[in-house]
Amino acid sequence: MSNTKFVYVVNEYVGGCPMDSQCHGVFTTLEKAKKYYNSYLLDLQTNDETLTEALQFTIGADSCFWDLDDLWGGLEITAVKLNR
Repeated sequence: MSNTKFVYVVNEYVGGCPMDSQCHGVFTTLEKAKKYYNSYLLDLQTNDETLTEALQFTIGADSCFWDLDDLWGGLEITAVKLNR
């Protein structure tokens, strides 16, 4: 059994508007990170029809991206290994 500890970070990257890129949160479990990721993604899809049509998902990963003429970016969950 491994004692390796991880935290899970939900990040959003926005091209063309770099000041809008942000870390949405750091979570102690993957399940909590996925819950937030799914909630935020649903909010994006509900409020921006153009973005929703451009969403592309990475199979087998907790990430998605969009590429529009004036805006590109993505949302992902990253596992970060703790040193101790």
